[in-house]
Amino acid sequence: FNSYDATTQKWSTFTNFNYNNQIDKGHAYNWGLYGNMKYVNGKLSVGFQQRTNIKDDRYLYQNGIYYAYSNAPDGVGDWYNHKGDAMTWPLVNSDEIKIFEPGDLVTTQKTDQVYIVGNFDWTVTAKGDVHFVHRVRDTENKKDIYAHTYKPAGASDFITSTDFNGAEEIYTAGNDVYIIGLDDGKPYVEVTQGGT
Repeated sequence: FNSYDATTQKWSTFTNFNYNNQIDKGHAYNWGLYGNMKYVNGKLSVGFQQRTNIKDDRYLYQNGIYYAYSNAPDGVGDWYNHKGDAMTWPLVNSDEIKIFEPGDLVTTQKTDQVYIVGNFDWTVTAKGDVHFVHRVRDTENKKDIYAHTYKPAGASDFITSTDFNGAEEIYTAGNDVYIIGLDDGKPYVEVTQGGT
């Protein structure tokens, strides 16, 4: 990522959040990020699913939900996982920041039958509640599960609810979380208090 200094009107040099070719750094496999960096709640944060080069597991393309944040104003160093533990930076082993495995919500154990691509987004409220929306498909059993994984500010662990109709994007304003979209061509807004 890069940052822009408005005072000097200059861009920073490229900064790695993670290393590529993690096998070269001693990790068991290579992986890539499929998600976003966002500047929310006054911090640069990253939330993603990982795509690995593992060919014989039950995941087709991606697995897991990962999250980290930086206490540095420009995101250069000072990175932590959701529990506030310092992480290796640039990141090599994504398990340091893993929070949840959506594949645990389905029963299939067959190769390439868990599909979590799409319907994935995240945000952080002003008080620090972290929210993810995501979908997992069990292709073998033809079942889609939509889930909301969240951690109230100050809590140590995430909560996952499947009592959720799904969303492609999630937003925050203050301490509220919003789903905004269209329902049958009409504007649709759903709101909940952060951390719930």
